[in-house]
Amino acid sequence: FWYIFFSHHPYCQLNRTLQVSLFGKKIVLCTRCTGQYSMMLLYLILSLLFEIKEPAVLIYLLPLPATLDWLTQTIKWRESTTPIRLLTGGLFGIWLAVAVKYIIFWDSQILLQLLYQSIIYIMAVLLVLIAKKGSIDDYLQPYEDFINEYQTNIKPHKSVE
Repeated sequence: FWYIFFSHHPYCQLNRTLQVSLFGKKIVLCTRCTGQYSMMLLYLILSLLFEIKEPAVLIYLLPLPATLDWLTQTIKWRESTTPIRLLTGGLFGIWLAVAVKYIIFWDSQILLQLLYQSIIYIMAVLLVLIAKKGSIDDYLQPYEDFINEYQTNIKPHKSVE
């Protein structure tokens, strides 16, 4: 559970993760999520310390690199790299921090714009995935293999009578 929770990737995709040692245990972290949550936390701290006014165009563009990186990798146009995943995840993390900031301060106008933006991004990604037949199946196959292997190797617990 913890492996999938932190890495989000089956063993065949460990090149998409960061592996760190903590208290003698190897922890596998999703590279994009590491960039995302690191920058989200940093931006939230900075925005509490300093008044930051984000330009609207910046807010709209921040999710684009992560979306394009994930989408082009998913439809197998290219394979992303660790630095690109960290960078695009970081930009997306800033966007998430902006969203959290406006949720906390309840700016309904900005929140509505973020909602519309999210819908546009999601619809665009879905249209590309639908247009590229089989891409969703190809994307999910390593995860299905991982689950099947896990279920095959799991040992049943002895029942206590």
